[in-house]
Amino acid sequence: MPYLDFPADIAENWHFLRAEALQTKDLGSQSRYVLPDGEKGNTPSEIVSAALKAVVENGWMPTPDGKVTLRDHVDKVMLARSAGVPLWQQGFWNLLVGNGKPAIGTTNISNEAYEFFVDSGAYDTIPSNWNAADAVTAMAIRPLMWSVS
Repeated sequence: MPYLDFPADIAENWHFLRAEALQTKDLGSQSRYVLPDGEKGNTPSEIVSAALKAVVENGWMPTPDGKVTLRDHVDKVMLARSAGVPLWQQGFWNLLVGNGKPAIGTTNISNEAYEFFVDSGAYDTIPSNWNAADAVTAMAIRPLMWSVS
C-alpha cells in the first residue's frame, strides 16, 4: 500500500507558543518563556538533552545512528540510573524537573523550560510523568516534533 511520509521534526514546522508564532528552526529565539540564563537561547530539545545528560549517571543517552538496534537502546536504557535509581522506576517529569526533590538528579530544568518543552512538542504524552525509561527511548528512537535536526 502506498504511503506518504509525514515528518514531524522539520525546521519549517510552525509552533504557536503563548501567542508567538515560531518555526522549529527559530525556537531558540523565543521570548515568551522566562528561562534562566543557562536555558535561554536553546531549543526545548537542547534543554532537555542537556538535562538528561547531566542527571543520567554515566552520561549515556541513546542517540540512534542507524548502527544500533532498538533492542540495544532498550537494554541500555533499562540499565541507566539517576541518583542511583533505575530510570524505569522514575517518572519522566520527576527526572527532568525534580518536583523539588534533589534526590532525583542534580541538574534539573526549570518549570518554565518544561512548559516550553511540552508546548512546543504539540503532544503532551511523552513529557508527562510516564516511565522515564520508556520516554527516553521514545524520544531517542523516533524523533518527535520538538527534536530539531
